[in-house]
Amino acid sequence: MGILRPDNEMPTLHVLYTGGTIGSAGQPLKPMAGDEFSRLLDGVPGFAGHCLDGGEVAWTLSCLEPPLDSADMAPPDWLRIARATLERSVGCDGVVILHGTDTLAWTAAALSFLLAGMQIPVVLTGSQRPLAAAGTDAIDNLRLALREAAGGRPGVRVAFGGQVLPATGVLKVDAAADAAFDAPRGRQSSAGDWADSAPSGRLVRIDPAVRVACLALYPGIDAATLGAVLAQPVSGLVVAAYGAGNAPSDEAFLATLRRAHERGVVIVVVTQALRGAVRLGEYQTGAGLAAAGAVSGGELSPVAACAKLWVLCALGHSQSETEALMQRSLVGE
Repeated sequence: MGILRPDNEMPTLHVLYTGGTIGSAGQPLKPMAGDEFSRLLDGVPGFAGHCLDGGEVAWTLSCLEPPLDSADMAPPDWLRIARATLERSVGCDGVVILHGTDTLAWTAAALSFLLAGMQIPVVLTGSQRPLAAAGTDAIDNLRLALREAAGGRPGVRVAFGGQVLPATGVLKVDAAADAAFDAPRGRQSSAGDWADSAPSGRLVRIDPAVRVACLALYPGIDAATLGAVLAQPVSGLVVAAYGAGNAPSDEAFLATLRRAHERGVVIVVVTQALRGAVRLGEYQTGAGLAAAGAVSGGELSPVAACAKLWVLCALGHSQSETEALMQRSLVGE
């Protein structure tokens, strides 16, 4: 639960601006500096003085430096955002993170694992059009996010386009419409093995230099292409396979996977389909993946699987530990 306050005392939140379209200006669009964004937001009707509608919710605001277009985000930035969120949450009822839409789903999924056990709401939002643009969706999204963060329900969520969505299930489904996100794989529960853990201990153990790869299969993919991906120093590989977890049965392709697994790479198979789960071994083309050492990512999307795998590998878990944890619910995913 969050901080207990008298009924007549407004919730106090922290807003962390990381960049993205919501704070972008110019041609081509580029995220503005944090102090410039703060002044811009303060001039929006209903948001003056960092207070929603004159008293419903109050907040402080800070900026992740430098603010980024989310296309430039990388896993070490997930860690920076998680640490900033934890540090600036002290004395707050909730945190709102303003983020670019291109990789918002990736950051949301990563934060759900990095900040597991945090006892206040963490809500990500952004916009399809800049805050200063005519007809912007930023105002409605920010209002929704502030109210969701003030509601007291712990956990990481996305508030966007009139919906509040689970962090581990959210995907960007439209490049232009206001309803840019959805969660095709259903709702995230509050249960999970990490529900009662403390994020502070987790964040100091993370090795930001760890790398994982994500490879979507396509007709014609071969061992040479797979080998080029695995030639990099990666700790894990997410394979976005066909259907229920199927891949080419080409022996050279499977042998490349097998050799990677033998040298310690964790291989996780998810489906490219928007819904449904991986069932390795149901078809012969899936049995080959299992024989090569791959494990099922269940219903995880490629986005959530990549984020979860990076967190587990960056925490220093062994190959066998990571494989087991990838098949368990840690945050209700």
